Amino acid sequence: MKALLVVGLFLFLTGCASGEHISLVANSYQQSLVRDGVPTLISTEKQVVMLRPATSTMRRGDRPKFVVAVYNRSKRPMELRVSDVTASQSGPQRTAIHVYSYDELVAEVRRKQAWAAVGVALSGAAGAINAANAGYTTTYGTYSSGPYSGTYSATTYDAGRAYAAQSINNAETAENFAAIQAQGQQRLGELQNNILKDNTVLPGEWIGGIVVLDRPAKGADDVARYEIDVRFGDEVHSFTVNQARSS
Repeated sequence: MKALLVVGLFLFLTGCASGEHISLVANSYQQSLVRDGVPTLISTEKQVVMLRPATSTMRRGDRPKFVVAVYNRSKRPMELRVSDVTASQSGPQRTAIHVYSYDELVAEVRRKQAWAAVGVALSGAAGAINAANAGYTTTYGTYSSGPYSGTYSATTYDAGRAYAAQSINNAETAENFAAIQAQGQQRLGELQNNILKDNTVLPGEWIGGIVVLDRPAKGADDVARYEIDVRFGDEVHSFTVNQARSS
């Protein structure tokens, strides 16, 4: 995946609703840039590592997502592994922030897909019961004959009406199952195309992708401060991130 593709990977994310703002703090060997309103850091030593948020703002409570890309300036192939991208928070004790692997994100999508399918099945079963009962019609009335009067009820069953209701319920259930399948496949395709995976980076090549972090803890000032470290070759490039509520 080349550099020009990497910098546009954030487009697969759904929405960029306001809520929290991510800013990056450059150190002495990093250059701070802004592209399309999104802050970007270029870290240059023997090798080059780029980090940028997937979006400059994110919905409050969402997991932070970052584009990580490396450029191999050496004359030999080098390995970029997802396990070489780590995140942590400083405090009384340094706390690791989980970086999700591609396989973990795929498993999460499949779990959500399975639970959604269970919900559709339960809804379809309830709809089937209602459809079967739709064939019954109960009428109520009163009568008066001489000294006698009262109320009555009568129940009739219309098989055609019940069949029509069942057909509608079956069609809606099938449509819901198809929608879950389509949405799951779309999400899996987005993960396949965009999430960072292990790669051999050839000399003169850019490689990158999106990494997803667990939600960091906020301080008393409602700001999360953390670092993302990218090990590439014998270098570790550290990036400082501040995540706060948008003003």
